[in-house]
Amino acid sequence: MEHDFKQGDVVASNDPQYPLRSGACEYAAAVVVSEQPLVLVSTMADMRWESTVRPDKLRKIGDATPHALARCLGRL
Repeated sequence: MEHDFKQGDVVASNDPQYPLRSGACEYAAAVVVSEQPLVLVSTMADMRWESTVRPDKLRKIGDATPHALARCLGRL
């Protein structure tokens, strides 16, 4: 699926029916750590999404700091 997200973008769901979720935990935002394939890691680096990510249900809300991006890249 095509998207315009770049590594280091902070994204959030743009659809209440499609939250960033893992089990019972819902996450407000995630960091793009890979563009192809699109891989997201939670801002606290405790969760990773890849095959369940739908770019059309996400919006960019900011940019990760270098420290936050490094922490999230550690999940790859």
